[in-house]
Amino acid sequence: VKTGQVFTPRSEGPGANVKTLTIGCYLGPSGANNGPFKSLSGCAGTFTLVCPTGKMAYFEFDFQGVWIAPSDVAVPSSIVYPTALPLRYANSTSTWNGVALCVENITLDAGNEVVMRECASGNGFEAAIVTDRRIKVTANPEMRRVATENTWTQFTGVTEGILTWSLDGPGNSLFTIAAPKAQLGSVTEGNRNKIVTNELEWACNKDGSTADTDASFTFTAST
Repeated sequence: VKTGQVFTPRSEGPGANVKTLTIGCYLGPSGANNGPFKSLSGCAGTFTLVCPTGKMAYFEFDFQGVWIAPSDVAVPSSIVYPTALPLRYANSTSTWNGVALCVENITLDAGNEVVMRECASGNGFEAAIVTDRRIKVTANPEMRRVATENTWTQFTGVTEGILTWSLDGPGNSLFTIAAPKAQLGSVTEGNRNKIVTNELEWACNKDGSTADTDASFTFTAST
């Protein structure tokens, strides 16, 4: 849910803040009423943010909803497309527990658990709903000296720390991802072009007793 320029998760049912979606797809030539419109209502879903180093970051979405029988609908003759340019994972401040990460890719998985609400009305379902979430982040930074970053001690000591990285946009615009209480859940050794790496997975925990602080997205507009 957006507050100012910051997006954070919410633990509440659909209503004033959390919304379900109707998602559709037009099939047919523009302006012609000769193609079916396929759609789902009451959709809820999960997402993954993939940030490959030096390339454009992107979201992958996975939604579920209530099936609506297709019908012939005219394709919109005028569509307004976004003009904002995509953001790139470069010139980034990427750190875990205050130590810089040199990674090839970092990925955030929202980990939403989506279920369909069974109901005898309509097509057998009322809507989809998110019943749980487990936000996690995976990355493959180059292995550092123990004196620089003792990943194994952080893992065995169940250490929580700030995990953050940013995406570079046009001008001085910025998109920052932050997890204030990231905790290592998995540490294995990897190989990237004969460079030894740490294959890491963090659980994004809430910040103490404060709910819905697992992770945040902050936009900084170009000035």
